Amino acid sequence: MKTTLLYTFVSSVMIFFNQQCSQARLAAQREDSRLHEEQLLRANEQITLLLERLEKAESQIADLDAKIKALQKTQQSTDMRLSQLDSRLKREKEDLLDEVANIVAESSQRTSPTLPTLRQSPPGGARFNSQNKQQNTTDNFTEYVVKSGDTLTSIARSLSAKGISTSAAKIAEANNISEATRIRVGQKLIIPKN
Repeated sequence: MKTTLLYTFVSSVMIFFNQQCSQARLAAQREDSRLHEEQLLRANEQITLLLERLEKAESQIADLDAKIKALQKTQQSTDMRLSQLDSRLKREKEDLLDEVANIVAESSQRTSPTLPTLRQSPPGGARFNSQNKQQNTTDNFTEYVVKSGDTLTSIARSLSAKGISTSAAKIAEANNISEATRIRVGQKLIIPKN
């Protein structure tokens, strides 16, 4: 009978320990479950914050894209303006070089006694009007006022297109200059007609 009692006691203790272990496992599982739920809630909050930051970043990127496009338009406008200014400066430089070359040519003509001065009295005794006109015609000559970008060749072509037959060489000869001489804006040239 002692063995039966002992057996019953050991069985009861084992059942008690099993119950205690089961309860401890259940409590641990509940605690794990609660911790997992808290971690999921924290992860969900972090995801929500990240999504909000992502939306703000996308909005900032859109704003930056708009600013970049505006800057590109401004740069294009600035580049165009710089190109225009560069062209204008080149024209002004050419005009100044033409004027200097003409001043040098005129001063060399004044100092050279062998060169006749056709400007005062053109061949045939034709007189020219000193008013500011583009062309002033007589029987054998036309007067032409030099514009920006003109060369003796371009003047000859322009006048030939208008029915006045002449050449750069004839214009140079009539004005007592060489074809290589630069002409200046506003200078009056005698244009011989055939």
